[in-house]
Amino acid sequence: MAITPFELRTIPGLTLTADLYALGNDTAVESAISLTEETNRTGFYRGNITAAATGWHTLSVKLGANVIDILDIADLQDTTDLQYARVAGDQSAVQAAASAAITAAEPIRANMVEIGGVSVELLEGYLLSDPDTGATRVARSSEVSLPSGEYTQTVTVKTTGGVAIPNATVAIYSGSVLIDIKTTNSSGIAQPMCDAGSYTLRVAATGYSSSSTSLTVTGDATLADIELVSLASNVPLPDDSRQCTGYGYVYDENGNAAADTEICCKMTKEPSGSGVILENAKRTEVSSATGLVTFTRLWIGATYYFYRDGSEKGFTVTVREASVTEDGLFPLPNFIG
Repeated sequence: MAITPFELRTIPGLTLTADLYALGNDTAVESAISLTEETNRTGFYRGNITAAATGWHTLSVKLGANVIDILDIADLQDTTDLQYARVAGDQSAVQAAASAAITAAEPIRANMVEIGGVSVELLEGYLLSDPDTGATRVARSSEVSLPSGEYTQTVTVKTTGGVAIPNATVAIYSGSVLIDIKTTNSSGIAQPMCDAGSYTLRVAATGYSSSSTSLTVTGDATLADIELVSLASNVPLPDDSRQCTGYGYVYDENGNAAADTEICCKMTKEPSGSGVILENAKRTEVSSATGLVTFTRLWIGATYYFYRDGSEKGFTVTVREASVTEDGLFPLPNFIG
């Protein structure tokens, strides 16, 4: 059995590991393979496979617990010769599960990436956990102010029944600029930081309605508990296991909830092997008083285009099964501006 070196190319400047999977097998052949970026070739990483593995394999490249790239080794050999991992499919994909929140803003730059099914071109900004859905999203540099606050704000996030909600995102905003964002621990507690001043505190978790309240900071403080309502109690749930309910929030250019806003979607690619025929009709839903908009009966595996009615700008989302909750809910990116 040889120690097999391999090389891959992905987002530069990160501390990464990789998990190795044989084609069609959900159990890793080898996990937490350390990747080292080349000194003079930015974005090129090398690692070593110690397991005896041959044939077609995939590498799940990870930043912490989050998968940021999936690459193929088409014909892995048990050899000391250098093997090459290449892009899986037509383009590089950055995939981050909604439940795997990134607690600090990670700088990234790429010509084309895909975040939760949303294609983004010439991106330069930060990869962070969305404070409204708990899903990972891309924030432009202008949206982020790296944490340097003097005062700690302790927040406990619970259900309406008093049960702690782990992995909820707790974010402090000054207008539309993110000041700090933290993820709750197993006790539902997060401690974002900021300087003295007036802010907006936004709290959310996958499968729950979001909360947005005003926050005045004069020093360290323990805030009143934030209770989130389960979306399963007020969002229509699918009665077909092949479908889900997509949900997101609509905001105006100042970051305030936008009610009575028409959001449209069209299916652009049907799920493979499902027997579902491509829908050409436009679907339109209207946001609630809290900015919540929902789309029932989205097909898992299908790709949809979402946009504001009357606007040419929008985003494409592939409904990935891994991002659908047990209740059949799928977090959509938010509509802002």
